[in-house]
Amino acid sequence: MNAQHYLQLQAAKGFGPVLQRRVLSYLSNKNMTLDEFMSASVSDWQQIGLSSTQASALKNAKDQARMWSDKVAEQEIEVIGWLDNSYPGNLRRVLGDKAPPILYMWGNSTLLHKPSVGFCGARDASEQGIAFAKDTTEQIVMKKWVIVSGHARGIDCTTHKTALENNGSTIIVVPVGLFNFKLRAELKSLASFKSVLILSEFQPNARWSVTNAMTRNRTICGLSNALVIVESGVTGGTFEAGKFALSIKIPLFVADYTHPSQSAQGNLYFIQRGAVPIRRSKKTHRANLSKLFDSVENHQQMLAIAPLPKLVQHSLFS
Repeated sequence: MNAQHYLQLQAAKGFGPVLQRRVLSYLSNKNMTLDEFMSASVSDWQQIGLSSTQASALKNAKDQARMWSDKVAEQEIEVIGWLDNSYPGNLRRVLGDKAPPILYMWGNSTLLHKPSVGFCGARDASEQGIAFAKDTTEQIVMKKWVIVSGHARGIDCTTHKTALENNGSTIIVVPVGLFNFKLRAELKSLASFKSVLILSEFQPNARWSVTNAMTRNRTICGLSNALVIVESGVTGGTFEAGKFALSIKIPLFVADYTHPSQSAQGNLYFIQRGAVPIRRSKKTHRANLSKLFDSVENHQQMLAIAPLPKLVQHSLFS
């Protein structure tokens, strides 16, 4: 039943992620179930802090949630939120109270619990960027680790495709609702329910936006034990993802090219600020990933013993 309640929270006009987080944190703190909360009256909701407009919007969203719920079930989409034990703990450990309050998933959810490496890079990637993405992905997949990226053309799609071509697995984090998601043609023949997890944090009918794309990149960071930047400009989504990774202390690795292309002009920015450069090994003529492998294992072990952040929200206004 929680799935339909989460849908109702997202369908309610004015209930963005901030208010969703407040409601779910409040319920956790009060030991109140989502079912109990949704069964309350409009006046009850107002007494605990919702405005009359918010309470009415939540009530009026019930029919929309019911329609979404039927379609979610039909498309085998799993809906989970902060209050569910199945919500990925590492995402909360990394992003804290900025973690997506609600997730929509299709595919193999066990991939969320395996070591993973995230990739970000240019849509209009250079040949050397594509070659680097393929090489690093192939090496990571050999360790049976999961590739996480955002399904955009260029670097993202290259890493998904390379992982699947090499009998690996990948998490596709998308900037749209799953009702509007279409898997890229080059991935269709390779993807299976076992090898892929498609994940969105946006309401099911959400369409692409710049804001969604930026938010999606933060979730890629939260799902990854390390982030690899293949090619970054000095502005844009990849550049912001790299800065975010540094800010939350996710291990950040950046391709260090002898002659960077125009699409990789931002790579040096991160290397100068503490990101670990990835260079080609003179012995193997492939990217040297020894430091990346060590960092992923250490980060995974650290998260395994880290306590889960508590959801504390004594009032919907605090």
